[in-house]
Amino acid sequence: MLVIVAVWLVALIGSAALILLTGSVEWQRNQLQQLADGAALDSALKIGLGCSAGSASTVITEADNFLATQRTRTGALAIGAGSCAAGYTGTDTFGGGLTETISYPYRAHQQQVEVSLTVALPISFGNFAGASTTNVTRRAVAQQLSGATAAVTATTLSCTGGQFNVAGSVIASNAIALSGSCAVYAHDRFDAASSTYSDLGNVSVYANAQTWIGGGGACSAGGNSGSTNAVCADGFELSGHNATTCGTSGTSALLNAGDAAINP
Repeated sequence: MLVIVAVWLVALIGSAALILLTGSVEWQRNQLQQLADGAALDSALKIGLGCSAGSASTVITEADNFLATQRTRTGALAIGAGSCAAGYTGTDTFGGGLTETISYPYRAHQQQVEVSLTVALPISFGNFAGASTTNVTRRAVAQQLSGATAAVTATTLSCTGGQFNVAGSVIASNAIALSGSCAVYAHDRFDAASSTYSDLGNVSVYANAQTWIGGGGACSAGGNSGSTNAVCADGFELSGHNATTCGTSGTSALLNAGDAAINP
């Protein structure tokens, strides 16, 4: 009887340890996911136009600093050599056995950053199974919206003669005024290294009834010259805060078919 009781006690204690471990793992997963989400969202706000070693360092450092506000840093941020095409990776360690890996750009997407967090949990009676710890890993990917900050923002915008080219989106409060066969062209910004757009080249006018093309006017798609008497955009054209109208289809709306799929 003593032998049987001893065996059952070991089994009971082992089952209790397994239940406690499962609960601890689930709790840690939830905690890590919240941390990863917060760090990724916070660092995504630092993503700007284009990609460089400097901008990558800014994004990665922001995620690391966010985690440092939540956990005690035990190491130092290290950012390895990389490129905008292959990505940059930052690593650091924090209290409680927490390690972080920050990847930017994520999978060559210049607008995305990934935060991956791992913590090692001890396993009761794990030595009998040949493992004393188990790793819990959670990750999050956040994206900055393309063209979140317009290249040109104006209350009143007017153009007199020639073609006015903008590298990015245009936002105006009042209707854009054209004279002297002038053309305003909002070009998208494409990052060749990461094969992503950092600005889709949209035109938004708060006032109603924007005139997009004047008499005899036309847009030369993708050109820095050739457009005349028109408001042109590689992305969408939208006018009106209570009577919404779009740019003329085919001649001034979505001149660049490349960003049409992600910029309906």
